[in-house]
Order: sequence, then C-alpha cells, then structure tokens
Amino acid sequence: MAQGYIQYRRGLCEAASSSVVKLEKTTDGRSNFCVGCVIHKTSTDTFILTQSKFITQNCHLIVHFRDGIEQEAQLLTRSDQFAVLHLGAAHGASTPIQFHHGSIAYSEALCIVPKQPSSFQSFWGRIARPSCASTRDDGTLVPNMHFIYSCHHEDTALMTPAPVFHKDGGVSGFVVGDCMTRDRTGYKVDQHSKLCLKAMAVEEKLQTLLDSDNWRAALEKLSEQCGELQVAADVLLQVSTVLAVVCMVVPPSLSIYQPATTS
Repeated sequence: MAQGYIQYRRGLCEAASSSVVKLEKTTDGRSNFCVGCVIHKTSTDTFILTQSKFITQNCHLIVHFRDGIEQEAQLLTRSDQFAVLHLGAAHGASTPIQFHHGSIAYSEALCIVPKQPSSFQSFWGRIARPSCASTRDDGTLVPNMHFIYSCHHEDTALMTPAPVFHKDGGVSGFVVGDCMTRDRTGYKVDQHSKLCLKAMAVEEKLQTLLDSDNWRAALEKLSEQCGELQVAADVLLQVSTVLAVVCMVVPPSLSIYQPATTS
C-alpha cells in the first residue's frame, strides 16, 4: 500500500513537472523569477500562462523548462491578473496542463514551484476549503470562484500563479495570493494558506483575453499567423542575401543602370 502511494506521488510529480516553467525577467542587469505553466502547444509554438504584474516594460523574458532548456518569450496579451506569453518554438518535452472541470473536494494536491537558481520544488498540500467566496477591491462579492490550498511555502509571490494539480493530474486552479484570515485581533495573512482561482474561472479569463469562446482555437490561429510571418521574413532575408552577393560580385566600375549617352 505504502509503495503504491509513493509511486502515485512520484508519477504525478513527473507528469506535472513537464507543464511547469520558471520565468526569468532581466531588467537593468538584474534578474527576478516567477512561475508559469504551458497552456497550449502547436508544432511550431508554445504558449505560457503567468502573472501579469511580473512583466514590466522593456524587460527581457526567458522561460526555463524542467529539462534545462531555455527559450526567449514575448508578451502576447495580458489582463490585470494574468498574461499569456508566446515562444516561437515548440518545446518537445513539455506538456500543456489539463483544466480540471470536476468538483473540488477536501483532498491532497500538488504544487511545483521554482527554486533558485535553476531547480524546482514539489510541495504536497491539501485543499483546505473546496469553495469559498471572496471580495474584489471595490467590495463586490465573488461567490464560489476560489478555493483555499494549504501548503508550507511562504513565498506566495514566487508561487503566483502556480497551478494546483488534482490527484488525476488535472489542474484544479491557480494560486493568486495569500489568504487573509480574521480573529479577535483583526485581519492577518496566513502564509501557509493560499487563495486559488478555480480552473474554470481562469479559462473564462483566457476567453476574454483572446476574444474567443474557444481560446485554444484562437491560439492555433495565432500560431498559424506567426508561421506565415516567419516565412515572409525568411524570404526577405534570402532576397537581401542575394542582393548583397550581387553587389559584391559586380565591380564598382560597372553599373547595372547605364545612362544613355548623347552624341
């Protein structure tokens, strides 16, 4: 029984790790890190979901995969909470996450978080509250779109927006912040309780970001457009190379254009 449980954990960690990435931001020679995950992949492109506020103006973005591969990333679209990044290459060993649409229960769950400087850590925690209401900054009540995940990792900024993996390998939701609790002394941050946005709510945000009810199809179309632009760029590069060679071959004393002479 114990051996089977260990194998289950090991298998889930192995499967989940292929979906989680570390995002490095370099600004003015300094690097900062946060977590991201692969949400879609085509034969030519990879798309990453991460937190929006991490991405600042004129920053250089590098995605680090679990197998040590690094790729440059470009911002595709963003909201106040999430951002989608585009990588102009398909990372073969990565696996897009699967959004879990089933009910969330009190159960064990897995989170994978980047660890400095180049590795990852797996954190096993529990769903402490499967569904809870929350309030926006303007005081508006948001019912049943969040749940609370409890794990022993105090750097919530680094965890945001880490996917929380269900026991079936799907993603139940994403870490979006610390959980505020209240007692007789007032509100305080519970560093071991993370507020998570449910997977269905994140998919709705992706639909809004990509202006499509089928956000995966929208990313497929963008991938095709990027491919067409790359083909055009390659053709222009070939033409410019040929022209450069012609200019080198034709002596300066000869001119392709010879003006007419007058007698």
